[in-house]
Amino acid sequence: MCDPRKNASMKEGHQSDKIDARRLAELLRLHPLNPVYHGEHGLRTLKKLVRSYLTSSKDLGRVRTRVKALYRSGAIACTGKQVYAPQHRAEWLGKLTEPGVHRRAEFYFPQLL
Repeated sequence: MCDPRKNASMKEGHQSDKIDARRLAELLRLHPLNPVYHGEHGLRTLKKLVRSYLTSSKDLGRVRTRVKALYRSGAIACTGKQVYAPQHRAEWLGKLTEPGVHRRAEFYFPQLL
């Protein structure tokens, strides 16, 4: 980590994650960067929390995709987010007539909470 206020070259030109990463790598190679103090414990806890949040978000997206795939495979229209709503779950489960697909949906729905 470095203090961008003390590294004026970071403010020049176009900026994007890729460009900024390349500039920081170049600065690190050429001369020392000004470090930022993170306290005694650093950022370990924050990094773990962020990783957990990102993992949960990705998992939720995957489950939503799987739920809609169940309905689409049976040619059941399921646009929008109503298919995920707990208050409409019984209605949506009733549309699945095949026992195996119905069971898979019952498995996925609790994961949407």
